[in-house]
Amino acid sequence: MVAPFLLGLSSRARRASPLIRRGVREGISSRALTGILQRAGLGIRRQTLLDLMRLMEGEAAIGPVLSALGMGRRPNPFRLPPALTKIRRAYSFTVRVRGAELDTGVLTEQFVTVTTDTLLTRGEIEALAAQAIETDQDRYKLVVSDILLTGGLRAGAPGLL
Repeated sequence: MVAPFLLGLSSRARRASPLIRRGVREGISSRALTGILQRAGLGIRRQTLLDLMRLMEGEAAIGPVLSALGMGRRPNPFRLPPALTKIRRAYSFTVRVRGAELDTGVLTEQFVTVTTDTLLTRGEIEALAAQAIETDQDRYKLVVSDILLTGGLRAGAPGLL
């Protein structure tokens, strides 16, 4: 089940949403993004594109705020953007993990999602991400050198939890 906003979108607009999310993250204008979507065969109405971009800009804008948060501080839940799709917990946080691959020693970057029903501090969220990597070395194969909270969402419309 998806949030009511996404239910109103065409299947083409839903398929275009990952491209739009990336375009917003990279700072691409709506006009340029329209051209990219048309060349990919995913052209959508301009108003729909602008609505999606506005929602995704909220997701992108919270990253620097969370990254600057003190380690013992909790994010303001009212500033977290609502998730566009149903999430199983009340909050979902994205943590960037940098380190060296176990096999090759090559520096790499991965992202870990931490979901919770209670609002945790930045330090607790990052510690859970580090614990996930240590617990599941077969999956991540990473020696951690840097961890940073980079994004967060709260559950969307009431009744979707």
